[in-house]
Parts: sequence; structure tokens; C-alpha cells
Amino acid sequence: MSSSGGAPPRLAVTARIEGPDVRGIFENCLLDGAPGLVAEEVYRECLAHREQLRAAYAATFTMHGLIFPTTPATALDLATCDQGMVLCGEPVDTFPTFIRNTGPASVLGATGLSIPMGVARNGLPAGLEIDGPVGADRELLALGLTLEAICG
Repeated sequence: MSSSGGAPPRLAVTARIEGPDVRGIFENCLLDGAPGLVAEEVYRECLAHREQLRAAYAATFTMHGLIFPTTPATALDLATCDQGMVLCGEPVDTFPTFIRNTGPASVLGATGLSIPMGVARNGLPAGLEIDGPVGADRELLALGLTLEAICG
């Protein structure tokens, strides 16, 4: 506990996270013995699979680059995002839906760059994600600058 008798500092910080879905994830990770925590043996097994996925991801870049929308939908109002959303006519959870395109590179430690690409028909921002192999930061940034110069 803090000296003022309030929440521990680490929980006080998470209370300031605006998105309720993201805040919930952080709170679960910080609470000792929280039901959302992954057992260490499961975590270690995932790390082993991570290396296999990194190799497969790297092999992709020997022949192809990856370019795709940053998110599968335009931005939502944070005041309503905890109510979920509809994507292609199906109700879906907001947070996993919005991170699904950028998640793989992030989890694998690969290089990823999101470039603003204007606004969608509804006036909300849209982005273009470019992923590259681990360690290709400079090359990806150069590509991003080139695309930004072409697209404005």
C-alpha cells in the first residue's frame, strides 16, 4: 500500500488507462495470483514455439514483404469501446480485434511500422501496416518514408 493508504502505485497507474479492456488486462497481470496469469511452464513452452514462428516469419521475407491495414476497422470512441463492436456483421471483442493485425510482429519481435493513410468514409483515421524481418528497422523506416512521400 502507498503511504496515503490508497491503491499501490502500480494499480493506481493502471486505473488511469482509459480503455476498459486494456485496463483489465493490465490489472490482471499485476495482481498476484490473478486468474488471468499464465503458468510459467506454459509461458516457457510458448517461448519455444515463438522461435519456430520467428523462423517462419523470417522465411516469408526472403520472398515477400507484408503490407496490410493496421487495424481491421476504423477507430472507435473510447467511451463506447467496452461495449464491443460489429465487424463484417458479427459481434466481436474490441481489443483483440484491433490488435490482431499488429500482434504477430509485436509478439515475435519483428519490425513493424504503421503509416497514417488518411481517413475512411466515416471520417475516422485509417493506417497501413508494413512488417519486416527482425532487425530490419532502418530498411522499414526508409520504406515508410518513401511511401509517406508518395501518398502524402
